Amino acid sequence: MGIKLEARKTATANFTGVMNMEMVQGLLCAKLAVQPLNLGNASACLLINMAALELYSETALLKDAGELPVSSYLCVLGLMMSQAEDVRKLRHKGIVQGLFGDQHILEFFKDLCPNLVAGQAYWQIFRDIEVYRKKRRLWLAIYKFVYKNAKTIAAVLSIVGVLVGIFKAILSLKSHHE
Repeated sequence: MGIKLEARKTATANFTGVMNMEMVQGLLCAKLAVQPLNLGNASACLLINMAALELYSETALLKDAGELPVSSYLCVLGLMMSQAEDVRKLRHKGIVQGLFGDQHILEFFKDLCPNLVAGQAYWQIFRDIEVYRKKRRLWLAIYKFVYKNAKTIAAVLSIVGVLVGIFKAILSLKSHHE
């Protein structure tokens, strides 16, 4: 679909900065920037506890912070993994790191994600992807038309250029005679 996945280089300073995800639309393709995750025993426990706190907390802090940023982040990462090869690709891009093996990370997400509730950030990413997909369809149609008709377009533009040159010459000759 033309969406590149990349690890965020810098974290933001707000509450949801650790779990910050952003879809950036470029000229030729879009980028989905995701905070890198270093997964180990301690961080896995911390993530599970943070997600549980989000689900069972009624504090205004979480409601104002984008509703369930940790759960949304984990759900998006979980959707990117269906087999160990996907984890290897995410490691290569610097999105998932840690001491766990690829299969262990895959099992962690496959066990955890069905029990999570996706929040506002999760749905915002999907809205952004849908908007990009619709815009991309238009650009692909234009590209396809230009690619299939390149010779005709070049010929028409050449003829128009020649005609403009002839008309300019006629107008300049006409203005010199008056």
